[in-house]
Amino acid sequence: MLVDTHGKNQRGGPDVIIFGWGGRNAKEHRPILPQILGLALPAALMSILFAACVPIPAASSEQATSPSVFDDTTPRFSPDGKDIVFVRETEGDSDLYVINVPSGDKRLLADVSDYDLDPVFSMDGTHILFETSPNGFAQLHLVPSAGGKSHPVSDVRDGWATFPSWSPDGDVIVYSCGRPSYEESDLCLLSPSGEFLGLLGDESPSLEIEASWSPDGMTVAFASNRSGDSDVYLIDVESGRVTRLTDDPVHDADPAWSPAGSQIAFTSHRNDVPHICVMRRDGSDAACVTQGTQPSWSPDGARLTFYRDTPEGTRIFIADADGSGVRQLT
Repeated sequence: MLVDTHGKNQRGGPDVIIFGWGGRNAKEHRPILPQILGLALPAALMSILFAACVPIPAASSEQATSPSVFDDTTPRFSPDGKDIVFVRETEGDSDLYVINVPSGDKRLLADVSDYDLDPVFSMDGTHILFETSPNGFAQLHLVPSAGGKSHPVSDVRDGWATFPSWSPDGDVIVYSCGRPSYEESDLCLLSPSGEFLGLLGDESPSLEIEASWSPDGMTVAFASNRSGDSDVYLIDVESGRVTRLTDDPVHDADPAWSPAGSQIAFTSHRNDVPHICVMRRDGSDAACVTQGTQPSWSPDGARLTFYRDTPEGTRIFIADADGSGVRQLT
């Protein structure tokens, strides 16, 4: 059972929640995927799955560069901690932006399709790996972090590729390789040059998503609905042995390893409100530190970035690792 460090018992939450919590684009497509799945999927996963297999029109450059109504989601720290890449969602378009943490300056990084999602810096900080759907099927692309032309990495012929994470040495990418049914996805391995390296673990009848590689390279944390609810699991890279870390009747997802590898931050929905929670790598001593979704650690482990609802839409925030000193960035 998780404990909110502000002293509130946070058990409860929606009856059926599987994975992410989305922004404006996801809400636009809310009626579509539940009909396919027979589930009440939250918006962020619906946005990603919809983008994976549905052709989409191009967005105008004006909309991409100067939206008046938008949601900011999915923040990820750069390896030097100076920048954060994130997704800005407007009506009908999601693009990648980078914000410089000290100055607050923002720049458009990539507008490849209407659905540019789930960015993550390479280990050396020179590139950003992300999901996009220029041809109607979600694939992984690389773009220089300084800006420039992107190029595809994955080539999934019968499904979709989402939620990438780099190995600590930068030699392997783990990602979710989904099947057209939308109901199943596996953890797959890929080289940065695009060579498919096989499955991580066994083929799964459930959704295995949001992988996060441990700093020692031995373990991958991920979210799965294999037990019925969304929970956080670990898989041993060598043996394929799976360990369940969370066991709550609410939505637990978005695992993110601390730089030291001793803790995992994750999103947990308590009383219908998403919280950023932190637990030891074995799942013990879990505690919620602040409200928010999709945590990412700074390289020194001192801070967390995440997104949170505001009256204007979802925005990117930063806080100390214990949840104090919360500051809005976008």
